[in-house]
Amino acid sequence: MQQAPHGMMQQLQLRIAGIGFNISLRGIAHTICAAADEKYASFQRGASEGFNVEADAATGGKDFQGPPRITNTGAHESAIAMPGLEARVDWRSKTVHARVLFKTLHPIDNLLRALVSEALLRRGTGVLLHASGVLTRDGALVFAGESGAGKTTLARKAELANVLSDELVALVVEGGGAKAFATPFYGEMSKGVCGADARLAALCLLSGKDKRVCSILPRAEAVQRSLSTVLCFSPRGDDAAKVLNAIAASTPVVGLTTLHDEPLDEIIARINAVLS
Repeated sequence: MQQAPHGMMQQLQLRIAGIGFNISLRGIAHTICAAADEKYASFQRGASEGFNVEADAATGGKDFQGPPRITNTGAHESAIAMPGLEARVDWRSKTVHARVLFKTLHPIDNLLRALVSEALLRRGTGVLLHASGVLTRDGALVFAGESGAGKTTLARKAELANVLSDELVALVVEGGGAKAFATPFYGEMSKGVCGADARLAALCLLSGKDKRVCSILPRAEAVQRSLSTVLCFSPRGDDAAKVLNAIAASTPVVGLTTLHDEPLDEIIARINAVLS
């Protein structure tokens, strides 16, 4: 990719899943600045320790084609390749240099997804799951599943102020249990809550069966089924399995099916019944 002509510059200081990001976007259009302000407003946390991301606008050159991937280029370095973006990461110094085709905000959003996922797995403390999440009085319920499993449908049943996300939720092992974190990585709902986090009350693995099912899964089955919902751009399946095993050892993992028109309070009541 080639350097783009000078445009606007924007600074973002975010905190996502407990990870700080100090981001400089250079050479971008006013419309993208506005989109970034709106999308990440709930995750602005001021200057903090974390990753320093320098993203320069690029124009022309050959764009990457293919599935997003992270490739290790050294003991502590990686290259990230995605449509509209190429980046180099030094995990030890937490520096990221990226060239971005800033037609929309999507490449930066995808870069942040990759950085959050990989950083959690490298720490061995967390995972980013294809999941929706809602806050309840007893903590967070996270509903994980593959595309079409009903994640967004469940999120839409909740008040928006209680929705962590309808696409990606971060789980982090913490204090003898696990915590669920909201993310700015939304799906069909387009927005989530104010960067909230809460104790994970239960991880619910969604199934497409026709009848209602709600039961606590054995740990081995819970880990195996959860693995298919992890967002990962590099071969770190073993790291993800260790994190999921730690979560399943301290937090109930529930196999769940729901009916499309079933109210959320009834779903929560069914989950609480098997947890009690």
